[in-house]
Amino acid sequence: MENTTRTKIMEAAEQLLRTRGYSDFSYADLVEQAGIRKPSIHHHFPTKEDLGVAIVSDYLVNFKATLDDTLVCQPTAADRLASYAEFFSEIIEDGSFPLCTALAAELGALPKSMRDQTVQFFNMHLAWLEKVVDIGKAKGEFTKAPDGEQAAKILLSAIEGGAVVGWALSRPEVVRSSFDEIILRWSDVRKPHRSRDSIKK
Repeated sequence: MENTTRTKIMEAAEQLLRTRGYSDFSYADLVEQAGIRKPSIHHHFPTKEDLGVAIVSDYLVNFKATLDDTLVCQPTAADRLASYAEFFSEIIEDGSFPLCTALAAELGALPKSMRDQTVQFFNMHLAWLEKVVDIGKAKGEFTKAPDGEQAAKILLSAIEGGAVVGWALSRPEVVRSSFDEIILRWSDVRKPHRSRDSIKK
């Protein structure tokens, strides 16, 4: 019962964080969203910072596992990147922000513990993207790509920027347009497909 309640609180709070931002929701909003009394919320998470840290901590663990699985399950670098990018489109289609984007958008308003987590989150993105590009270059998929570190920064900037524009315009199809174009320019293989087996994080 305790674990079920805790999970329900975290899921509701994550949705609020994605749609309203950390600074713009309270435990009163969480009571309404989750249907759980405020004393129960405080029992599991004495402070809002405790709740935020728990959400991002769990997310980082699950996200890393999913990225690792994607390296194994998707056969090519282009497929891996397509799966990664599709996640951002699907999140916008569902009416919320990717968690990393939501956190970065109000970095200055976050407590230090969550700012540190956000930096860790983005470094995880960059390390994975760099690895995928390096593998793709070694296999001859990305003949025109820059070095892996620079390529990772370009790709992450493109998809994060696309998420913001797609959110602002309510046009999910915009989210990965620049990302896909970059991959197409780097590759002599094919344009990345819109995988439905996208990363779930």
